Amino acid sequence: MEFNPRIVRILFLLLKSEEPIKADDLATTLKISRRTVFRELDYIESQLKEYHLILKRRSKNGIEIQGDPEDKLILFKKIEKSDDFDPKNKELRQNRLITSLLFTDEIEKVYYYADELKVSETTITNDLEEIRTWFDQNGIKLQKNNGIELVYEEENYRRAVLHWIENCEADCLLDHDVEVILINQLEELQFERTSNLTRESYHLLLQYLTIAVSRIKAGKEIDCPGHQEEMAGKSNIIDDVIVMIEQQFQIRFNHGERWNLHIFVKGCKVRSIGVDYDEIQIENHVFPIRKLIYKMTEVFEPEQSFELQNDEMFVQGLLTHLNPTLTRLVYGLPVKNSLLSQIKEKYPDTYMKAKMAAEVLEEATGKRMSDDEIGFLALHFGGALIRIKQKQQKRRIVGIGVVCSSGIGIASLLASELRYHYTRQIHVTSVAQDQLSRMKEGELDFLISTYPLQSKMDWIQVNPMLTRADFAKISEKIELYAYCKERRKEFRKIDFGEAAAITNEIESIIKNFQIRYVPADIKFQDAVKEAGRVNGESAEEIEDIVLGLTEREKLSSQVIEEYKITFLHTKSNGVKSSRFMIFLPKGDVFSDPYFKKTKVIVIMLIPKADQREKLAVSSIAMKIFEEDDFLEMLKNGDRETIINQIQEILEEYFNDYMKNMYNKEEEETK
Repeated sequence: MEFNPRIVRILFLLLKSEEPIKADDLATTLKISRRTVFRELDYIESQLKEYHLILKRRSKNGIEIQGDPEDKLILFKKIEKSDDFDPKNKELRQNRLITSLLFTDEIEKVYYYADELKVSETTITNDLEEIRTWFDQNGIKLQKNNGIELVYEEENYRRAVLHWIENCEADCLLDHDVEVILINQLEELQFERTSNLTRESYHLLLQYLTIAVSRIKAGKEIDCPGHQEEMAGKSNIIDDVIVMIEQQFQIRFNHGERWNLHIFVKGCKVRSIGVDYDEIQIENHVFPIRKLIYKMTEVFEPEQSFELQNDEMFVQGLLTHLNPTLTRLVYGLPVKNSLLSQIKEKYPDTYMKAKMAAEVLEEATGKRMSDDEIGFLALHFGGALIRIKQKQQKRRIVGIGVVCSSGIGIASLLASELRYHYTRQIHVTSVAQDQLSRMKEGELDFLISTYPLQSKMDWIQVNPMLTRADFAKISEKIELYAYCKERRKEFRKIDFGEAAAITNEIESIIKNFQIRYVPADIKFQDAVKEAGRVNGESAEEIEDIVLGLTEREKLSSQVIEEYKITFLHTKSNGVKSSRFMIFLPKGDVFSDPYFKKTKVIVIMLIPKADQREKLAVSSIAMKIFEEDDFLEMLKNGDRETIINQIQEILEEYFNDYMKNMYNKEEEETK
């Protein structure tokens, strides 16, 4: 196979990724068009047979290379030899310099690296000063005496190499022959801990072992006295792995090597959930892990903190996650989050809040959390918020009456506390003692009192200062009434006229949907005229459509650069029913400056005569911005796929309408 620079980069990304990569992501990363990506993939697919590998393309999941790991390594080693290095690229040059310094134990002069990187000695000297910070952060001193030398403790060196491989994908620092042997041996051994590791952690463990074996073979062992008592008191799950490695490579793991491997495995991320403890101990420090979680929820989202603390899946998930996380923080172990870029892009608010919550752990450990670690926290918090939101959508507001013998002041205080903790889940009312007998059945769901009550209503007694046990009782009661005591749903006759209007609108949208390819350099006014010409049946209708789209655009531009879409819409007498269509460029993007390189122009037209508050065509517009896959479908222009998706959206809209007709009577009685 011949390797041009672009193919090398595509192969590198596919071979290094643990998950399939979408074509658009490849195009964005490589700064090439989607069509160019597919053209290169066609060539790659035909050549992979030489390496006994297969290129799998799935429209939804993405693209990946499948085959034996050893065959993948053979291909990877070949593309590593393909030199696509530009010495003028400062970041790439400095990355290569760090890799070279880590790769060799020889003390070389500045001119050696200047020659290797094809730049002047002055440039290398400046680069060395700039990369010194990275080495300092990883516990390595960069010294210049008779040459350039790295001074370090062995365990710091190995962790630095792991960090560098993960951040800059410098796989040349690994002995791939050793890696292949370890892959095969671990599979045969069926290492009991690896079955519960995440894919990223298993990959990191494999890299750690590869580095350890290579360094021990070179006489570079970790000298780590102590910790005998900690090791002796544990069932050492890594013994079988060590025995296998020692026999396979004819080396010996001393106590320091065993301890560091033990710590590394302890810091690996696991899949299963099921731990339940209040604190963990790492070396001589005890971390109150459950209290840390509660404090993190208060920092992350004060208004939702109580709901988060009572989400058992969230708490158990974090208990499982934070055990290895704290180990990694204390010992400076790396972790890889393959979803980090997607988390930052799609959930920026959740990520930023998780970053604030991470400060709780940073304060507890005295260590800074990496972006990868924060990304994992964001996933836990984000998942919990989604569950809370789903529960809130299904539940009704629970009515609570607060009764207190100390007077209205204490009752108001309790009511305020309840509102703060439960926010929109409840409606709280302060109730005087003499009001209880006059209350109508169903007026409130239950009562909260600081003393025993004589009442036929459901009630619970609490401490005036509301302990955690009190909150647990209250939460249990709220959950009972929020889901189990809904009013009976009553049937209401359907408005067949409105239902017929919806049916006609849906039929029109599907029947009149079009994909039209227009010149890539089309002007805004020409695009609007084309929309009028396609949808209007007379000169008056065409003019009305053009005028409506133009006037709407004057209010505020509908060119949405972040989504690479232009969204033109208006109410017009030029159409008799709703229309939805798209314009695609005869090229990669719309090149006229007005469109800011967007990839699709969406046209949505609504008849002025249709005075309904919510239209079926609006549901399509909402899905464009809610579902990335649908937006990508529009940009790609596959008519059959788009039509199928539109039909699903409209079917969901119609079904929701029918459900709302049945539920509207109940909503009006609340």
